[in-house]
Amino acid sequence: MNRHERRKANVSELKMVKVADLTGSMCAWDGCVAAFKGDMPKGWTWMLQYWSKHPQGQFFDIPPKDVERDACLCPDHSRALKDQLKDFGVNLGPMPALGQA
Repeated sequence: MNRHERRKANVSELKMVKVADLTGSMCAWDGCVAAFKGDMPKGWTWMLQYWSKHPQGQFFDIPPKDVERDACLCPDHSRALKDQLKDFGVNLGPMPALGQA
């Protein structure tokens, strides 16, 4: 094999893809194997857990280093978590981001 052929043989392409694009999104509940690919089905919820000395009202203002968990829960485990949380008597429903109302 000559030098020109060796150069062609060593050419490769590196492409970054999200893990979810390869495996789908899985429920973060320990032991649950529920998953989906593509758009999130009705009943699933996305959960973002982060720490900040000064909590941010805009998702894009949260420094990635402060994110502790960025995951989804299937409908069963979304309900299970909701049942464990305090009820403050207010259902805010979908809301615009802070400053976007």
